[in-house]
Amino acid sequence: MLKAPGPSKAVLLVNLGTTTAPTAPALRSFLGEFLADRRVIDVPRFIWYPILYGFILPFRPVKILPLYNHIWIKKSSGVVINGKTEGSPLALYTESLTDQVRAIVEAQSHGDVVVRHAMRYGAKNIPAALKSMHEEFPGIHELVVLPLFPQYSSTTTACIYDEVFRFYSDKNRRCVPGLRTIRDYADHPAYVESVATSLLSAIKKYVTAKMSAAADGWKTVLATHMEDVALVFSYHSIPIRYAEEGDDYPQRCEATTRAVQLYLEKETGVPFADSIVHVYQSQFGNQPWIGPKLVEAVAALPAAPSDARKQKFCEACHNTALAKKQVNVCFAIAPGFAVDCVETIHEIAEDASGLFKEHGGRDFIYVPCLNDSEGQVKAITAVLKAAE
Repeated sequence: MLKAPGPSKAVLLVNLGTTTAPTAPALRSFLGEFLADRRVIDVPRFIWYPILYGFILPFRPVKILPLYNHIWIKKSSGVVINGKTEGSPLALYTESLTDQVRAIVEAQSHGDVVVRHAMRYGAKNIPAALKSMHEEFPGIHELVVLPLFPQYSSTTTACIYDEVFRFYSDKNRRCVPGLRTIRDYADHPAYVESVATSLLSAIKKYVTAKMSAAADGWKTVLATHMEDVALVFSYHSIPIRYAEEGDDYPQRCEATTRAVQLYLEKETGVPFADSIVHVYQSQFGNQPWIGPKLVEAVAALPAAPSDARKQKFCEACHNTALAKKQVNVCFAIAPGFAVDCVETIHEIAEDASGLFKEHGGRDFIYVPCLNDSEGQVKAITAVLKAAE
């Protein structure tokens, strides 16, 4: 039997997904699919569906619509991502990232590997992407799936697995490729380097501009101001119960924070242990979620060492040294998000910044996600290379 012409291998980069438009109907459609996934909400359906369809979907889209309108890239904004001037940041950055990774991988493989992207929920979903790919390239016999979630979680990575496996479980599909899934890249050296370099760039820019440091002496100046500085690492939270039942997401997040901290210390010679704040965001509902919470951090950090709220927070994050500091400058980063979205732009860059200043903090610097940067492209291609 003759081998089908064209590439024999494929890479699928998968992100969460987003609404197709900043409108209530579009948001309702996206949230309905997302929140109906048992990986995300595993409450029994007879309990959950009345809540979802009776209370959440009728009202939640209208409530959060202003947030999506605010972050939505519009033609009037002057922002151009991958040649496009309108759309969701998550969708545009994911597409741009994929295009850049594709150019490198396909060139290195001399056309034997194709790279595509998909979303778990909403438009351009996994079944659509895989169907299109196999129709265009019938000779594909190997597929590598890379969820764009640096830290594994059953609520993100595993639900992508579900959809990929469901697609190939169709008994009428005769040619099923060999499947490889990349679980995560929480402490992959290239990813850690890219995150740390991005953070260092923001710190250097701030120190040279605000602390009157020479470009070649900013590390020394930073070391003398560490009593005023905190580095907040914020990750999307999950219910505590999920972690107790075996989801090792908290450990994978901690691995990222620790690896980035070590990289920062190696590059600067500055000890960061007393300034690292590891927190979680985006908790909702009544069940307990993993913490400490981002909102608690930004409220407590500027408080005086004697403040009871600060003491309580520092006990929760097991950092007694932090309790002795009164933070005036906060650098915040979200290493769990590959690209910026409403959770990072709204919850961190805006809400957390406002709370920090409201409670006495002076400067809050949000360090954007890697998005479609050169560092992100380098990290993703390195992760794929290691999986060969």
